Amino acid sequence: MFMVLGEMTVKPPGLRGEMIKGRPVGVEAPPFGDLRIGPSGGLNDYVPLAPQQTDVGHAGRKLEANADGGWTLTILDESVELDAYLNPVVGPNFGRDLREMRATYYRLLYGVRYGIQTFTSEGIEKIHAEMTARCGPLLLEPQYETIFIDVMGRALARADDAEGAIELLGPSFSRLGNDDLGFRLANLEAIAGDLDAATIVLRTLMNQGRTRRSGFDAPQLMLRVAIEGRDAELYGVAMSYLTGLFRDSPERLDVRAAVWAGARLWWDESSSADARVRSMDYVEDGDAVSCLIRWRRGESRGDDPEAMRLLIENNPDAAGIGRAALAAAILGTGLTADAIEECDRAVNLLGEWARADFKEYQSLQLVKGIRVVALLESGDRELARREALRLVDELDPDLLPGILIAEVLSETRD
Repeated sequence: MFMVLGEMTVKPPGLRGEMIKGRPVGVEAPPFGDLRIGPSGGLNDYVPLAPQQTDVGHAGRKLEANADGGWTLTILDESVELDAYLNPVVGPNFGRDLREMRATYYRLLYGVRYGIQTFTSEGIEKIHAEMTARCGPLLLEPQYETIFIDVMGRALARADDAEGAIELLGPSFSRLGNDDLGFRLANLEAIAGDLDAATIVLRTLMNQGRTRRSGFDAPQLMLRVAIEGRDAELYGVAMSYLTGLFRDSPERLDVRAAVWAGARLWWDESSSADARVRSMDYVEDGDAVSCLIRWRRGESRGDDPEAMRLLIENNPDAAGIGRAALAAAILGTGLTADAIEECDRAVNLLGEWARADFKEYQSLQLVKGIRVVALLESGDRELARREALRLVDELDPDLLPGILIAEVLSETRD
């Protein structure tokens, strides 16, 4: 989202090997952690900087100490002047020592991020009021305001207040122009079924943005929006944009094949060749896609379940669809009870995140469809039909989850 300038304390090496709950002690930056000194060290300060141009290597950055105790950070062709307290020289907080306020800000963010406060709209509004009262001067700087709005938008969505999240993010994106806010907004609009609005935001990001969110994540999300609308033309637009990113890759043809295989899976138009695509750079879910296609074609392999477990463990970005693929792979081996159990586990894991992330929303829909098929294959026709009827209005009949539901209803018709 933003470049940051931080100050760390690092304790002697002998303390770094300590473990907490079996994991090495480390330092986590906000909003995954807050400003505290732990067994191996920690963050004394952590300051987001206004330039949004974050996708540069170390060669594009230069930090210089100034004679007055301040700093000058240069990022490519942009420079940021900071005072001795790490406030922007051009800004409302120049000369103020806000280190304690920043610590409070990150503690409140941490509470929202991890649901320490109850995830209800009322609980989130309470945090909003507390943040405004205790950290008002920081929120006058666009970077702090932007981070807070992004975290609050996700929290509202996870509290099942998508309307409130969209009402917060929409005007904020228009006013602040931050890529992360636009990306979050597009996710929520797609989940709400407003694919046209999501597409408009994504086109804006792809044409005007300056970060990885706009250059990579936005076209990836556009692929998913195009899938949802069965819009091959829009899918081609996103594919063409991504092509520029991997045009020099020796795997570029394999990447194209894997990306299009993902669309054909959802549109239930897969071929035998699609069942052989794999995960690689730019296509983190390729292995899951091919596993699902094999299941759909009745060609599941005995090693598919273990392969999907490894995918979930090693590739968090593909874990959602990986869980759908794992359930399908287990079902493909004939273990219907285990497949139902895996579907139930996936529904519980994906449910909250699917309210804020369109990729996880789609994965959840697919899990629901697979679960109904598993119920039918378990021999419980009555329950399978009841669950299919419950989902028939929720799942698009033109996409694979809805197609699975329709097949179960046809199979169980009296």
